[in-house]
Amino acid sequence: MADHEDTTNKGVEKKPEVVAKQAANPGGRDELALSLLADILGRPVRANADFFALGGNSVVAMEWTARLRTEAQLDLSPVVVLTAVTVGEALAQARAR
Repeated sequence: MADHEDTTNKGVEKKPEVVAKQAANPGGRDELALSLLADILGRPVRANADFFALGGNSVVAMEWTARLRTEAQLDLSPVVVLTAVTVGEALAQARAR
């Protein structure tokens, strides 16, 4: 087991960098959100993609929304993720809050 890197909390300490990136780039929050989802799914993600077609499910929705809260300070409900037509639509609903 010593040969494996523990990535459980990888990236959690990025809050100051996230804030700086968002201040410099208003679209940075969406880019970060897509990047987080891509990290969870292990594949590229575009805003116009269908969450389920990407391989998403309720467990992925829960993990993604938890990471969005901690790493991007974005409040998005798993229910919104599961009912939105696209990933971008879910993010748009979160921004509208």
